[in-house]
Order: sequence, then structure tokens, then C-alpha cells
Amino acid sequence: MQEITTLAQFHAFKSKPLLIIDFYADWCGPCKAISPVFQRLAEKHKGSTSIIFAKVNVDVARDVSSLCGISAMPTFQFWGEGSKKDEIRGADVSGLTRMVESLVASSSVRPGSGTGGTRMGDSRTVQGTRPPVPSGSGGLLRALVDLEHSRALNATPTSSIKAVLRPSFVGATVDSAAGPTLLLYVALTAAVNVTKVKVSVPGAHLDAAPSRIHIGTNVTPAPRDLMALARAETVQSFTVYSDEYVGGVTELSLKPAKFKDVTSLTILIDENVSSRDVTRVSQVELFGTKV
Repeated sequence: MQEITTLAQFHAFKSKPLLIIDFYADWCGPCKAISPVFQRLAEKHKGSTSIIFAKVNVDVARDVSSLCGISAMPTFQFWGEGSKKDEIRGADVSGLTRMVESLVASSSVRPGSGTGGTRMGDSRTVQGTRPPVPSGSGGLLRALVDLEHSRALNATPTSSIKAVLRPSFVGATVDSAAGPTLLLYVALTAAVNVTKVKVSVPGAHLDAAPSRIHIGTNVTPAPRDLMALARAETVQSFTVYSDEYVGGVTELSLKPAKFKDVTSLTILIDENVSSRDVTRVSQVELFGTKV
């Protein structure tokens, strides 16, 4: 665990593949409550040469805190390759744990890794880092997602469907552009039986989490408008409430009879949990088996 006290230290560390900073104050009760969790996460990944866990006392390193825009404690910031990737405010144990574990589990940063693997923000696959294709008992179908033919409709220009389907860095999202409706088309490279879909949202933006979600199969041709779900072979709909997002994640269990021999999924979101104008998604994961 590093203690950052100067701007020089901060600038040196932030160029690493992943820097996770706990901004705290000695007088802050929530900071003391979550400190052991942060310490355990640091201990768990201390063997990695790619990850740096650090703490900043806001009353000591005021220049660092000011540069990072800290206005409340605790705040956890995630930096990589010189850029800020994401931030969690408050003593959100599940949100912090999930974000750290998500990064470590991705191809971007692995425990004990040095220069190997894929850099944050780089979608190229390095030999040995591609997720295994599940078979038999089922599992994550990320390796079968066709990123080149997947798309998001009614999404902002800065939205990244590729990063959401195969995350390469923390902070990537797909945001709706005009109203809350958002359509995600997930193309696949092989036929699969899909058993569930996990939808994740940033911990600090739960009010923009999807609420009404409709999942359809095998829409052809690939969608070019928000009415594409009418061409789906089968559709299953869900209404998700805010308390069903545990650590920013909700799981949607699919009916086996409806989701066999799937070559694409079309996910239509037409409302979010707080009826905001913007719906936001940070990750979509499919689970099942290859046919």
C-alpha cells in the first residue's frame, strides 16, 4: 500500500496500468469503516506489478486532492495509462469490490502480471488472454460475441458498445441520446443457448439503470431502428427495480425454450428506474452454452 503525499508521486503512479486511490480524512467516519475493505483488496492483489493501491490523506496532500477534484470522503478513483477512468464516492463496499475485481478479471490487468496482457483501452487480444469458449455446463459467452457487427441505437456519440460487451477499461458506458430508450444489438459468431443476461451500471449512476428490458432473439437483418424487436423470433420482458441491482448488477434469467439456437440478441430498454431522460449501461454479459 502506497501513501501519496506529493504531486510528483501521483504523476508517477498514474501512468501505471491501474492505480486505485483511496482519498480519506482522519476525522471521516465512513473512511474508517471502509478502510479495512480497501486494505484487504490491496493485500489480495499485492503480487501484481500492474496494480498500485494507494491512499491520499486530503488534509496532508491538499494539492493532490485539489487536482483530482475531491469534494467528499471517502472517494475512490481509478487511473490507468495517465487518465482517470472512474470514481466511486462514499463507503460503497460492494461497488468498490466489484469494480476492483472486474478490472482484475478482465484482460486489462491480471494479478502477478507485468507487461503481458492487454492495455487499458486497447481491444486487441494477446495470446492467452482471450476468455475460453464455454461448453457443456455453460458459462460466460464473451468469447463468442461478434464485436464488429454489434451496435447500439439511440446512443450518444461517445458510447462504446464494444467496451460494454467486452470491457477493456473502467468507465466505459453506453448512454441513451434522445430519451431513455436504448437498443443494444449483440451479434454472435456461433449459435448458442442463452441462460441469463447480466446488466451492470456504474455504482454512482444507479438512477439511470435500466428498468423495463425486453430481450429478443435472431433479429434479421441487423437493427437499424428502435422497432427492430418486432422482428425477433422470441421475446422475454423484464421489469427491474432499483433494489434488484446488487452492487450495480442485475441478473435476468431466460426461459430455456425461448433462447435456443441464438445467433443474436436484441436488448431493448425503454425505461430506467427513475424515469430520467438518460439510461446508462456499463456492461452486458451473456451466459449459456455453445450449440
